[in-house]
Amino acid sequence: MSAYKIAIICMICAEIILVPLFIRAQWPKKTKKSLALKMICASLFVAIGVTAMVGGQNESLYAILMVAGFAMCWLGDLFLHVSPKQIYFFIGLIFFLIGHIFFASGYTIAVKDMFPAASIFDWREMLAIAALLIFGIVGRRCTMSHKLGKATIPILIYTVALLTMFVKACSLGIRYVLAGMPYGIGVCLLLCIGGALFVISDSTLVYINFDKRKTFPLKAVNLVTYFGAQVLLASSILFIH
Repeated sequence: MSAYKIAIICMICAEIILVPLFIRAQWPKKTKKSLALKMICASLFVAIGVTAMVGGQNESLYAILMVAGFAMCWLGDLFLHVSPKQIYFFIGLIFFLIGHIFFASGYTIAVKDMFPAASIFDWREMLAIAALLIFGIVGRRCTMSHKLGKATIPILIYTVALLTMFVKACSLGIRYVLAGMPYGIGVCLLLCIGGALFVISDSTLVYINFDKRKTFPLKAVNLVTYFGAQVLLASSILFIH
């Protein structure tokens, strides 16, 4: 096994160890220790992406856009944790929004590179995004006791970007496996599960921040799914060139 793959495995193992420590450190309130642990965990998924790109000599635009997305998420993590003020939350949200745009662009470009006949958006992707958005809006209204208020439009914009990222990830993964590409099922699972975990993580974040449901189990789900998503998506750079 090559040295860079061993390094990635070691970083994944470190993530598995450090994420629970961070979850415990940030409860019941954020501290300097929890900030340090969070940024180490965030730096690990960025490092996994960079190592997969450099070690695997992956100079594709897909790899570049994905790493750029991880960097934006790193900044988002910093702003979400550094202060409880709402302005910091929305700045973090902007960085995550940009990150999802980078991710979705990477998936789209990878599809066009591998399947030139594919359209940037086909009707199935658009239908899936619309269906998921409607499901999310209805689900939120039925399950949340507090309204989003002024945050409604920013959250809606962010949700569209998040769902676009998820659908594009699944579209690339499904096309990849149907085309009989190497490690097809594994790559498909990395993309689909990674995207789904991101959706779950951000969905729980809405309840934590706007519906005042900050419980330890919900926060643990939020963070485990988030870092799990980042590790899975970063690992996809090993296979998609």
